[in-house]
Amino acid sequence: MADASDTSATSTLVDPFGLVFDSTTGQLVNGAQITLIDEASGLPATVYGDDGISTFPSTITSGGSTTDSGGMVYNFGPGEYRFPFVAPATYRLQVTAPAGYTSPSVVPTAILQALPGAPFAIDATGSRGLPFLVAVGPAIQVDIPLDPDGAGFFLAKQANKRVAAVGDFLQYRLTLNNNTGSPATTLQIIDALPPGLR
Repeated sequence: MADASDTSATSTLVDPFGLVFDSTTGQLVNGAQITLIDEASGLPATVYGDDGISTFPSTITSGGSTTDSGGMVYNFGPGEYRFPFVAPATYRLQVTAPAGYTSPSVVPTAILQALPGAPFAIDATGSRGLPFLVAVGPAIQVDIPLDPDGAGFFLAKQANKRVAAVGDFLQYRLTLNNNTGSPATTLQIIDALPPGLR
């Protein structure tokens, strides 16, 4: 015989957080406006403060401060952002970059992880402005790289081997990203081979 008074329900809340950084220097960037979007509705997410009850803004500024509906003040360190508690679901980070930067970054993750301050918590989707899953479990860190406006073009060279011996065949690829916002019509890439390669 079932007794309805013996049932209980619980919900788990998760804490997404991270750092905003310069994709060319690794330095932390303040002033980026970050909105947590609920992917299912397309609207700003419902966020709660540290007490799990007070409402928390769905848009915050990296390195800034904010206050929840209970009056608690949250001060973020350099480049930091945090959404204290959200329900497990699929979300997207909508970033309005500060002056001098663009988002999402086009710099390959391997290059980002070689910057000063690395390793960064680069999520293949969340860090690039695409939907990502916030699942039940520990806090989830999603770092956000921003590309400087003045970067213009970004050229990366990747080889198929880290170590090569004499006589080995080495294949590599050059990838050029145009961040200028306009077509490149008179572009020329000259790749000079180092001594010992032919």
